[in-house]
Amino acid sequence: MGPILTKEQMTEEDIKLQFITPAITARWPREHITMEQKITDGKINLKGNLVVREKPKKADYVFTINGQLNGIFIELEKRVFGKISLFPFFVMLL
Repeated sequence: MGPILTKEQMTEEDIKLQFITPAITARWPREHITMEQKITDGKINLKGNLVVREKPKKADYVFTINGQLNGIFIELEKRVFGKISLFPFFVMLL
C-alpha cells in the first residue's frame, strides 16, 4: 500500500517521516540524532536604545558525536513552484 498523500500534498513533517528520517537512520545511529533543536540564540538587533533579539534558528535534524554537536545540521524548506511543492534540504556544516 502506497502513501495516502502525494508528495505535493505532504507537509514538511510528512516528508521527514516518510523519506528523510528513514534515510538518515539507515546510516546514522538514532541515539546521535536530535530533531527540532535550537542551534542559535537569535540575532541581536540594535535600534537606537532598543535591543531586540530575533527568534532562535532551529534545525530539523542535528547530529552529535559523544554528546557534542559536530556541526552537521539539516533544515528542510518548502518551496512552491506553481502547483509543485518541493522540499530541498540544506546541510549546514560549522
